[in-house]
Amino acid sequence: MKRLALAVGALVLVYLVVLPQITGNTYLLSLVLTLFLYVVLAQSYDIVGGHLGYMNLGHISFFGLGAYVFSILITRNYSPLAAAFAAVAAGIFMALLMSYPFFRLRGAYFALATLGVLLLFHRLAFNLEDLTMGTAGMSLPPKDSLVQSYYLGLALTLVML
Repeated sequence: MKRLALAVGALVLVYLVVLPQITGNTYLLSLVLTLFLYVVLAQSYDIVGGHLGYMNLGHISFFGLGAYVFSILITRNYSPLAAAFAAVAAGIFMALLMSYPFFRLRGAYFALATLGVLLLFHRLAFNLEDLTMGTAGMSLPPKDSLVQSYYLGLALTLVML
């Protein structure tokens, strides 16, 4: 049974690697890229929620902070690599800053505190209109191809799994 699972996993991986070459369907590639994103988010939540036992309701806020930092830097003509490193650094810095006082809380108090962080970031995203474009949201110009983003998402997903 284990050999069958490994064989199926290898076939799925081969299919995901060759998918951009065998299809020109950008919708399918975008859908699978979104799936990769959700897998990475689920795996990262599994560390805090599954292994440590904390119910973190504001987990996505650090991802959102990184997304906004990346978007703001890209719209200000920074290189995508520098913007990506800054986005990861901002998310890690904020998570470390908040983890010190929050991990002293237990149970429902931890969940409510992280929910408060989520609501705070939500309000900041809407009210900092000069940076985030408020309720209109940000729109990024296409700089890289979808295929490059697809392979980056696949690599990140494999690392997380």
